[in-house]
Amino acid sequence: MNAMGESLDPFLALAEVSETVVFVTDLSMRMLYANAELERLTGFTAADFQFPQEDNPFIHREDAEHVAQALTAFASSEATVSEPIVNRFLDKWGRTHRCRSVVSKIGFRGEPAMLFVCRTLEGAAAVSTDDRQYRALVESADDAIVRIDNAGRLLFANDRTAKLLGYSAVELGRLRLDDLVIHSQRTKLTEQIGAMLGASKPARFPLTLLTKDGSAIAFQAVLTALRAYGYPGELVAILHVSGV
Repeated sequence: MNAMGESLDPFLALAEVSETVVFVTDLSMRMLYANAELERLTGFTAADFQFPQEDNPFIHREDAEHVAQALTAFASSEATVSEPIVNRFLDKWGRTHRCRSVVSKIGFRGEPAMLFVCRTLEGAAAVSTDDRQYRALVESADDAIVRIDNAGRLLFANDRTAKLLGYSAVELGRLRLDDLVIHSQRTKLTEQIGAMLGASKPARFPLTLLTKDGSAIAFQAVLTALRAYGYPGELVAILHVSGV
């Protein structure tokens, strides 16, 4: 295992041409290296993962606990290779992927590290024209776009959301939508989420969110259940700044 830490060039050369996602973290799960396949699949680079694993906002919230438990148990064990870990994660554009990861204890740049080799369970598909158009829409949208689960937890927020509200992706990943809503609208929002889970048509309503510094921004919200698209129990909200 240490041989990998002693001879990085062959490893990096192989990792860069691999069609499998490969990345290396330190023991606190801060990413030290990621191959090009990670960015192609997810839109993220190693620099986007400079936080401990427990703060990872890109793992689906319903899977975060079991992933953290599996990694903690493996790190403290005598094993050098983990059992497969299956979980969902969200890419930069809010889409859900399922992956199967095997983790190995290695040496990297002279320090103990973890090597993750991840295979997506849907199979590797070429980027289609529709896919590129979807990415462009999410990245260039002037509206805030968020995806939530049935408990209101934020699964995804586009860059516009972060810029409008002043939060980082990691900070947003710890929040629920009602954490951001002014107090007088929280009960109504919870009721609206519950009613929308089985609805077939979007709901439109005003919603006021608080920025990180406490300022209020009024939005017109369009809330849509994703059940018809294969995501039961999840919703997407498009938030347009009122008066703009």
